[in-house]
Amino acid sequence: MQSSIGFSPLTNEARGAAIKEGLLDQNHNPFYSPCLQKLKFLSPVQLVMSRALYSIAFFNIAHLRPPRLLCSSERQIRHAAFESTGVKTLIGSYDDHALLEKQASLSDVIIASADADNAEACAAILRGLKKRYEATGKAPILIHTSGTAIIMDDTQGNYETETVWDDTDVAKLDTIPNTQLHRNVDTLILTADREGYVKTYFVLPSTIYGFATGTFVDLGVQNKRSIQLPLVVSACSARKRGGYVGKGLNAWPDVHIDDIADLYIVLYDAILEGKAGHGREGFYFGENGHYLFKDAGAKIGEVLYELGVSETSEPSPFTDEDYKQFPMERTVDARQPELVHLDGSPSTPTEDMMKSLKGEVEWQLKHASGA
Repeated sequence: MQSSIGFSPLTNEARGAAIKEGLLDQNHNPFYSPCLQKLKFLSPVQLVMSRALYSIAFFNIAHLRPPRLLCSSERQIRHAAFESTGVKTLIGSYDDHALLEKQASLSDVIIASADADNAEACAAILRGLKKRYEATGKAPILIHTSGTAIIMDDTQGNYETETVWDDTDVAKLDTIPNTQLHRNVDTLILTADREGYVKTYFVLPSTIYGFATGTFVDLGVQNKRSIQLPLVVSACSARKRGGYVGKGLNAWPDVHIDDIADLYIVLYDAILEGKAGHGREGFYFGENGHYLFKDAGAKIGEVLYELGVSETSEPSPFTDEDYKQFPMERTVDARQPELVHLDGSPSTPTEDMMKSLKGEVEWQLKHASGA
């Protein structure tokens, strides 16, 4: 069984700020990815990534044969670092549609984690998977990294939505409009599943927190941090005070990096055992609790005050100028009972996310000062 791995999502609105903070490369690709570290493959593994090199504890994949990695030509030194661990590199990007199609046509399993909004790249992968089906008579597997942004509400921080999304409520998930973020790619994949030449599954991370560790961090080819919370911490640090949007009532689900890793593992194992729903029944939310933006802003404010950066521990609403530094202003409320049905459940609660903000602030202050 041939396998491929690749990464996922960031809004266009956030890209400029993420590049500035070093969370994105100049090619506008995220340096972070949900962790696929512990997946055990019984066959060659092909890692299909776009032009960036990702973080959030991406690798440590246990395998029986060396995997291959698709990455950009600008980072030869990083290619060497990957290959020093047994990972073989292919030169390319998510713009190399012919290459994506060819590699997909050789794969029985693809974990797509390079861009949740690139419809052309997705179409190329699907063309390749269709060829694989035509050649083997067996539908290959596509695990696509989307995101809980597909169910965002534009609350401007002024109220907490009463809508709760359940990843087992298929009829409700069907009502998500095509105008939502990531939905343009999701619908292509859903159509392919309906046509029967591929079985598709969706992993939807929420606010990922925690610092990545491991071999690839040590080698310098992987960032330690995610994007969403670091951008908020950056904005608060720059204004020297905790902050929030509107009234700070926008809510987000959250998940620790290790727990989102376990979601991929549990899902992959369930697929191989025939226990996981696919297509419109194959959405899997990554979350283990929820937080209000105002509460996160207050915690960041407390840390800034304790460290002598802020004159007050009380947060205040972001101004228009502040808001230019980060994109989050909406509400999303998601539940993931499907994860429980797959005999897996996250282990770190929202309280741990709040505690992690101190480390994020300390990291930001240290690196912003050049220390």
